[in-house]
Amino acid sequence: MMRWFLTCMLGVVIPTSALAQAKPFGDAKVSAAVDAEINAALGAAKLRPVGPASDAEFGRRAYLDLLGRIPTTDEAKAYFEDKNADKERRLVEHLLAHAEMPAYWCDVLHGWMNGKSPDPGLGFKEFREYLRASLAENKPWNKLARELLLPIDGPTQPAAFFLGVRLRTSDKEERLDGMTVAVARTFFGVRMECAKCHDHPYVDEWKQHHYYGLASFLTRTELSIVNAKPTLRERDAGEVVFQNRKRESFKAELRFLDDKIFAEPKRDKKQTKKEKTELPTIADFSPRKTLADYAFVPGNPYFKRAVVNRLWKELMGVGLVEPVDQIHSGNAPSHPKMFELLSEDFAAHGFDLKRLIANIMQTEAYRRGSIWPDKERPMEKQYAVFNLRPLTPEQLAVSLATATGYTEVVKAQKKKGELRAELEKDYKLFIEHYEDENDRFAATTGQALFMTFNKTTQKYLQPVAGNLSARLIKTNDAESFGQEVYLSVLSRLPTRTEADAVSKYLQTTGVPRDQLVRDVVWALLNSTEFRFVH
Repeated sequence: MMRWFLTCMLGVVIPTSALAQAKPFGDAKVSAAVDAEINAALGAAKLRPVGPASDAEFGRRAYLDLLGRIPTTDEAKAYFEDKNADKERRLVEHLLAHAEMPAYWCDVLHGWMNGKSPDPGLGFKEFREYLRASLAENKPWNKLARELLLPIDGPTQPAAFFLGVRLRTSDKEERLDGMTVAVARTFFGVRMECAKCHDHPYVDEWKQHHYYGLASFLTRTELSIVNAKPTLRERDAGEVVFQNRKRESFKAELRFLDDKIFAEPKRDKKQTKKEKTELPTIADFSPRKTLADYAFVPGNPYFKRAVVNRLWKELMGVGLVEPVDQIHSGNAPSHPKMFELLSEDFAAHGFDLKRLIANIMQTEAYRRGSIWPDKERPMEKQYAVFNLRPLTPEQLAVSLATATGYTEVVKAQKKKGELRAELEKDYKLFIEHYEDENDRFAATTGQALFMTFNKTTQKYLQPVAGNLSARLIKTNDAESFGQEVYLSVLSRLPTRTEADAVSKYLQTTGVPRDQLVRDVVWALLNSTEFRFVH
C-alpha cells in the first residue's frame, strides 16, 4: 500500500531553501474569514482559545498532515532556525509542493474512496499511481471525479478501478449497490443504503426513489478486462426496477439527489444491439456522463461540500458535519457560514485541492496549541484547541522508520532491491495491528505487545551504520545525546528535567551501553506524544 510513498521516501529530500520559492496556494483572506466565524462562536460560548502551537508542535503537525511522517532532524532544525514572520505559511506552501505530498495523499484519497484494504487486487497499483500523478499536477477535484466516473481507454483508464472494484462480484444487485454507495459517499457526502428498501427512516429528504434514481445512472456499467487491466464499458440500454414495502413495482427514473429528473432520448427501434464484447467505453447516451455533467460543477452544493467536509476533518480531527457522509438538512454543520465560504471558494477557484488545504492549515484554528489548561477539554467541534488525533498506521510506520534512521539505512543500501520489499512488508504489519474503522482511539494490548516484541521494531532499534542507535552509541556527551534523541523521535528539544532524566539513566551500571541507548529510544517511541498528531 505504501509503494509510491516509499519511492519518494527513499529519494532525495527537497532542500529547505526551496521554502522561499514555493508557489503560494492559500489565500489569507479566506483563512481569516474562517477564523472570524470560529472565534465569534467561541466568544458566544465564553471560551477563550489557546494560543498558537510552538514551532516544534506546528512543524511536526504539518509534516504529518502533508507528508504522512514526522520531520527529519535536519528538517526540524531548518524550521526552528527560520526567522521569517510568516514561517508557518511558508512551511505549508513548501510541503504542498513537496514530492512526498502526492505520494502520501494518494493513500488518503484511496482510503476515502475504497477503505484501507492493503491490496484490493487487479488494477490497484495503476490506480494509486494515477491518483499520485493527479495530485502531483494538482488536478482539479471536479476533473478527477469526472475521470473516476468516466474513465476511458488511455491515460485515465486506471481510474476504472474505482467503479470496477465494485463490479467483481457475480451478484448483480451487489454490484449496483456497491457503485451507488461509493458514488454517493465519495462525491456527495451522503449515505443512501438506508433508503434502499424503503424511505430513509431518519432522514426525511432521502426517499427510496433517490437511492434508485442514483443507481439508474450506474446500472448500465460493465467491467471488462482489456490487456489484463480492468476497464469499464457501458450498455446503451438498461433500467432499474424496485419495489416498495407494499410490493408495488416501479421503474426508477434518472433522478439526482435534488430531485432533478433526466429524460432519456428515444431510440430507433431498428437499431441493432451490440454484442457485449463490442460495448463502447461510453454509450451514445450515457447516464454516467449525464450525472457527471450535472453534478461535478460549481453550482452543485452536494459535490463541493462533500470534499470540503472530508478535508476539514482530515486536518482538524472532526468534520463540520458529522458523520462526514451524512450531509443533509437535518444534520446542520457546526459553522454554517464558514462551511459555505470554504465550499464556494473551493468551487470558484477551480476545485483546487491544494488551495483548500492551504486555506485550512493557515487558519489560527489549525495553528493552535493542543494543550488545554483545564481538566475538561471543550467540544472538538468548537476548535478552541487543536484536536488530538492518533497517527494512522501509515503515519506511524513511516514515522518510526524516520525517527530511528531506518530510512537512512535503506537509502545507503538502495541498490539491494529486496530492502524496499522488506520495508513494505514491515508497513503492512502496522496496518494489520493499528487499523481502526472508527474515529475513536483505543489502544490495545496487542498493539503494546507489537511495539515491544515484534521483530520490526527491534530491527529498527538495533545499531546499524547510519541509524539513530548507532549515532547515539558514539555520542558520549549527555547533553548532545538528549538533544539528538528528542529531536529525532519527538521533533523537539528536551526540557531540562527530561535531559537530566536521560543523563541519569545513561549512568546506570551493569547494563551495556547499546541496551541503554535502545531503551531510551524505545521509551520515546512508545510515548503518548509520539503516538498522536498534536
